[in-house]
Amino acid sequence: MSSLSGANAESATQDQTQGHSQGHTQGHTQDRANRRYRRLVALLALALVASAGLSLSLGSFPTPPIEVLKALAAPQASDIGFIVWELRLPRILLAVLVGAALAVAGAVLQGIVRNPLASPDVIGITSGAALAAVVFLAGFASQLSIHLLPLAALGGAVLATVLVVALAWRKGLNPSRVVLVGIGLSAAMGAATTLLIVISDDASALHAYVWLTGSLYAAQWRHVLSLLPWLLVAIPLCLSLARHMDALALGDAVAVGL
Repeated sequence: MSSLSGANAESATQDQTQGHSQGHTQGHTQDRANRRYRRLVALLALALVASAGLSLSLGSFPTPPIEVLKALAAPQASDIGFIVWELRLPRILLAVLVGAALAVAGAVLQGIVRNPLASPDVIGITSGAALAAVVFLAGFASQLSIHLLPLAALGGAVLATVLVVALAWRKGLNPSRVVLVGIGLSAAMGAATTLLIVISDDASALHAYVWLTGSLYAAQWRHVLSLLPWLLVAIPLCLSLARHMDALALGDAVAVGL
């Protein structure tokens, strides 16, 4: 009996030691992954700042970096102050904001759908927005203000999302089914968008093409300031809800339990 008790105690001690060792190893691995992630983010941030600074110096009127710095510090005393502050800087900042919005939207959608192939353009959300925008430009732009165009595109994106969910719902949402349904709807709405552009007049078709492809041409500070408040609200909100999307990656049942 004493030998059996000693063997059980030794086995329990070994199991405890192994569990402690595995936990320590997993914690060390997680710390290394976090450090690698922080380094990657820091490198990408430096690359973004460097590319933005380079863009301030390039253009149809190339300027030395030292002159750009002088124009940023004292625009009134610089010959290129208008070029830097009114032409190049708004365009660069708008590009950064739009890129951040697209990146966050793609990450959120992939987290919700639990599919790395999912993106707003793949599952039909972008196509719904494009179709609604072209319908607005072709049929209502002459009667309504052009400032309502973003709202029309947003409404189209929402309707496309509802349609994808409704068609893919089978006692819940399966990520693969959502992607497949979205690809089909995206193709159908893309065809409808092309048809509307073809039968529209030249002015509406040109405006639709420019809007669909996107352009930073003639970007101004008012465009930056109109987008910035939305991102100041949306991005922190998405970051605060990131842990819930991590739970979704474990499946609906586990996410509900958590």
